[in-house]
Amino acid sequence: MKHTTILFKKIKIAFLFAILLDASLSAQTTVIIGANNGANGVNTYPCPLQDASMSTRAQYLYTAAEMSAAGYLNGSIITQIGWVTNATTIATHLSENYTISVKNSAISTLSTTAWETGMTAIYGPTNYSYPSGTAGNIIFNTTNFVYTGGSLVVEVCGGIGTGIASSNPSCQ
Repeated sequence: MKHTTILFKKIKIAFLFAILLDASLSAQTTVIIGANNGANGVNTYPCPLQDASMSTRAQYLYTAAEMSAAGYLNGSIITQIGWVTNATTIATHLSENYTISVKNSAISTLSTTAWETGMTAIYGPTNYSYPSGTAGNIIFNTTNFVYTGGSLVVEVCGGIGTGIASSNPSCQ
């Protein structure tokens, strides 16, 4: 049985947020945070849509400076989260109990020895299967989450620790 837990310091994954800028106008903007400076392989990490191990947990930090540079303001409402993928051919990809959680934070780095606590689940748990060969934005509609300024911690969990592991899509 292959069971993996992953703890990352700060990473640069192209990360998508759709935010509701003004509730009365319902204007939405999609923002990419990070740069495409490479992508994971089908059996490597970090990968927010993983299935190469039977279960994983990873936390990603988007600093206050990155959020501000992307135009996020205190009070922005996050309504969707996603990742940019390269076309990856995968058979039988399934991440059971896939969950995305977030937390507003004042931290500027993630610990290498402890998980951030107090996360709020905004998507899942649900079974997620990457549509083989898809390239571009993989978007998840989330429960509304109010960004209050500062850094944002994003946690992704998936898998049940048993079953069949497949491969990871290539995420930028």
